[in-house]
Amino acid sequence: MENKKYIDQLYKKYINDSITPKEFDILFDYWKKNADEKKLDSFKALLLEKKSKAKNIKSKVKDRDKFLDDVMLTINKRKERPPLPLINTKRKDRTWYKVAAVLALAILSSLSVYYLLYDTSPKTDFLVYQTESRQKSTVTLSDGTKVKLNANSKLKYPQTFNNSDVREVFLEGEAFFEVTPNVNLPFVIKSSEVTTTVLGTSFNIRAYPKDDEIEISVVTGKIAVSINDDSNSEQPGNRMLLTPNQVANYQPTQGLTKETLDITELVAWKDGILIFNDKTIMETAKILEKWYDVKVIVENKEIGGCLFRGKFKDPSLTKVLESLKFMYDIEYEFSGELVVLNGKNCD
Repeated sequence: MENKKYIDQLYKKYINDSITPKEFDILFDYWKKNADEKKLDSFKALLLEKKSKAKNIKSKVKDRDKFLDDVMLTINKRKERPPLPLINTKRKDRTWYKVAAVLALAILSSLSVYYLLYDTSPKTDFLVYQTESRQKSTVTLSDGTKVKLNANSKLKYPQTFNNSDVREVFLEGEAFFEVTPNVNLPFVIKSSEVTTTVLGTSFNIRAYPKDDEIEISVVTGKIAVSINDDSNSEQPGNRMLLTPNQVANYQPTQGLTKETLDITELVAWKDGILIFNDKTIMETAKILEKWYDVKVIVENKEIGGCLFRGKFKDPSLTKVLESLKFMYDIEYEFSGELVVLNGKNCD
């Protein structure tokens, strides 16, 4: 039999929310063995006391109060039900009290663990949406924000934004965001080493894990971009504001840089449009690799610096390669997922 004085001490620690998980296990085992109607009433009183205290805590009290209400309602319903039919009718009432007490204590144990772990707000359920190669897809979030994902991209986002002070999502790859305005609930995108914060705007983020840079371009509104490095948060260039037609680039060796330019080419992908505005053949090869999920080799480096211009709507790879062939007499050949480009010069 557990020492009564020790159990009383544990009970006081439980009331004061200072009990450890191990101590609670001891107390809970004692309750299960010795529960009776009087103790059940005291547990209910304790719940009401905890509910009163919870209202003085600033964090998410509405959801916590509802949780407590549900617990109290469950206990009361259990107690008001008629006794279950048992084989030994002489022990019926006493057995029912034990059943009711165990049920109530099971609920109370969940509540206690809830407090002991300082879990004062509901858990956030995250969903993950991922596109494959050559696939583009649009995801609509619970607040109405639309996110169009480019190929080989992944978005992690909560089922709802009700349980947070910000609307936070996580991006790997490239996506175009049309954020529903909400001045009281900033929209935050975590992408590798950079955080983008907005209130309501449209912009593009390219943050593929294999790339050596992250690119953020703004179409409408204003956004803040910062480097995820608390130790250097005050360093110049670690945080900047972007307005329409401004582009931020992040590289580990150079930090954040900003420029103003026509971003039409950068966001055209979301409409299935591929634009080359004086891209070198080497740059064009990299774009084709991402767009069509192939490996492109420029065999003759002399044509690598040739500039290519073109605009295509939902083009096939062959159509783009034929344009290169027409412009610079570049020969191409396929070998599975490999494309080899060859030519003499830029004349």
